[in-house]
Amino acid sequence: ALPLPPAEREVLLADAVRFLDGLRADDLVDPALARETAEGYYRIAALLGAQFSPSRERLHEAGLQLSKALALQAAYVDAPGTDSLGLLGAADMWLAQASVSLRAAHLAEALKALQRARSLGERATARLEATATPRDAAHDEQRLRGTSHLATVEGHLASVLGHSALTANLGRAAEAEPHLRRSLALMESLAREAPEQAEWLHQAAWANQNLVSWMLLTGRLEEALPFCERMLALRDEAARLAPANAHYGHQRGSVRATYAWVLAMLGASAHARPPGPCDLGGPARCTGAGRLGPLARARRNARLMELRGCL
Repeated sequence: ALPLPPAEREVLLADAVRFLDGLRADDLVDPALARETAEGYYRIAALLGAQFSPSRERLHEAGLQLSKALALQAAYVDAPGTDSLGLLGAADMWLAQASVSLRAAHLAEALKALQRARSLGERATARLEATATPRDAAHDEQRLRGTSHLATVEGHLASVLGHSALTANLGRAAEAEPHLRRSLALMESLAREAPEQAEWLHQAAWANQNLVSWMLLTGRLEEALPFCERMLALRDEAARLAPANAHYGHQRGSVRATYAWVLAMLGASAHARPPGPCDLGGPARCTGAGRLGPLARARRNARLMELRGCL
């Protein structure tokens, strides 16, 4: 964020773009300078709206600056001196490009950007794993960041393919499952390795919630229940570890709404039907509800009331 009046921010951003454009006009061949210039364009794109963060929300302009950053990657990502941080930074640029494409409903472009982000992220994490040394905190932090990046990309790949009825997707839900499972495994590994860090618990909860959403979409409701309990516990613990983080607090409500949706669908016994995916053409009616006995229904209703009380 730029702590300046709007007019001054505009002047500063314009000056920064002109400076970087001047460097780019010199036909950059030095990998280090190309990387610095690309990262400069990326930071400007983020301020303009290339990521889901406070920004100017000017997606078209953000996309233009991001395209300049991506074009410069050819000059440095394969250079001998580019380290794992450089590769992860390049991967983040493609992840930002996917975000811009998704928000413009260009799903095929978003899918290609995510595949490129995954390729660069895998190269970075493989290099980090190969050079791991004991008691190197900085290296460990980079390695965790690499794992988080890969898990995030896998989750977004699933979203584009089709993991939820609430987001635009390509309608390829069956292809989304392996990406969701890999995202979950990677995020849970972060939560196990650093359970004292709220961010990794928050991200693991996100991966669990993504899988639950996919199970809602595909009618696998009873299978979703343990993942519901897990995402609830992770969200609560992340909020406990970082009580001042408003986003973590908001997400406690989000997972309860998702969990309540699962429980409500399991309880819709009057609308149960033979096994099959949810009907996206109207109100969802999923299988599984009719098999609940009186005790199970009572437990479900008690849990649903508990969740409603927390929203």
